[in-house]
Amino acid sequence: MGGRTIGIVLTREVCEIDPVERYPDQWRRHMRAWKAEDHLGYPSRSVAFRSGGSRGEVAFEDMCEGVDNLAGYAMEAIVDDLEPMERAALSSYYLGTRFPGRDLHPFLVRAKQKIRRKLPSRGLV
Repeated sequence: MGGRTIGIVLTREVCEIDPVERYPDQWRRHMRAWKAEDHLGYPSRSVAFRSGGSRGEVAFEDMCEGVDNLAGYAMEAIVDDLEPMERAALSSYYLGTRFPGRDLHPFLVRAKQKIRRKLPSRGLV
């Protein structure tokens, strides 16, 4: 993550969401965006338009996208550190991957417990 720090303002609604639900959901969006952009060939940006501030500053949406990307990469690192069945449980729950005949709920519970412990070390609170 290169030591960059980005400050953001969180609304009350966002702060009330448990980080163990908020960041895996961000990971889900990160993984789906990666899949669509890199594997299906759909462009993620238009080449004809650009939004920005009146003096060329970074647009608020671009700043939010940068923060979301950092959170997605941080969650990807946390997920990569989990046991294979815990990763499978997260993949099943958040990405819709199917594992027929497997009860993954106990692994999902353990994965979320580990995620809760690892979030602060990745700068996600």
